[in-house]
Amino acid sequence: MAGSRVGEFARLFERELDRLEAEVAAYPDDASLWVIDGNIANAGGTLALHATGTLNHYVGALLGGTGYRRDRDEEFAARDVPQSELLRQIRAVRNTVADSLAKLGDFRLREEMQGVPERYEGASVSWMLTHVLGHLQYHTGQLNYHRRILVEPAPEKRR
Repeated sequence: MAGSRVGEFARLFERELDRLEAEVAAYPDDASLWVIDGNIANAGGTLALHATGTLNHYVGALLGGTGYRRDRDEEFAARDVPQSELLRQIRAVRNTVADSLAKLGDFRLREEMQGVPERYEGASVSWMLTHVLGHLQYHTGQLNYHRRILVEPAPEKRR
């Protein structure tokens, strides 16, 4: 897979999953992952569950044939999942993504992605992998801001 386009995707997903894991690990405790306030409706834990659910579905189930059954509503409804469990899920999905991508050849990247919602019909596997990678990056950034704004507010600036 080295030097292939699929291999490039694998390296990018690995990098971004390392970042997701680091963001979740940076929370000081379990409770802080579930803080919400004002206009920030999604807790850090929710973002982590949603990110892993997305990867398990699109990469694991649709490309890797893992048999994973997504419950997107539960990704947003679950509360108080311990930090250790979120980290376990991130590590597991890292393996799922690596295994699923290892099964693909570059020729598959041009094929139409099967099993996607209507809004993505006609999208190539390559387009969907790019989309899911961007989705992961977006939510990882949200986790970073969630933690820094709601959990670890900066001390007030001195004049």
